[in-house]
Amino acid sequence: MKFVRYVLLILVGCCLFTMSCQAVFASSMTVPFPGEFQPAVQNDGTILYTSVKDIEQQFRSYSGQMTPIFYNHNIKRFIVPKADWFLQAVDCYLEFLFAENIRSHKDQWDCDNYSMLLTAYMNLRLWRAGYYDTKLAVGWLKVYAKVPWAGIPVGMHALMFGVSSDGIYIIEPQNGRYVRLSSYPNRENIQEVYLF
Repeated sequence: MKFVRYVLLILVGCCLFTMSCQAVFASSMTVPFPGEFQPAVQNDGTILYTSVKDIEQQFRSYSGQMTPIFYNHNIKRFIVPKADWFLQAVDCYLEFLFAENIRSHKDQWDCDNYSMLLTAYMNLRLWRAGYYDTKLAVGWLKVYAKVPWAGIPVGMHALMFGVSSDGIYIIEPQNGRYVRLSSYPNRENIQEVYLF
């Protein structure tokens, strides 16, 4: 009799789990995407790429306290998008976050998760355009903010970043504000940079 109750409890639990999964995944989800990927082009007509070394030099030109970039050593170069396309992609990504009510939850969904989602989101467009041998330089960073920015108070914080033809943009994942690294008020206090 105990065995039958145990099996019934397992079956009821499985049914409830299946029903809740169906309810979650049955909801409609609209993912806005930017237009077709547009690579930045050099004066000679070739596509512009960057490297971890170049990205690190740009960050270090502002912050002497930064540790070496943490990155996937299998990726040797990153394609650079036109700035207009990059900013359109960020706007579409943020539209998706707000439409789906994706919010941060401490230690469960935070800046590294936002960054991985942004990386995947942008690289889908890149790969759909046929650029399979590279990735976009999108990641996240840790900064000790001494100046409030984008509604975020003073203190340790994590932000996203991306490289475009206009340089590096810093992105606040909680509200979507972005600014060029050269104008970011806490650029001297960037401590760690992660590039996926």
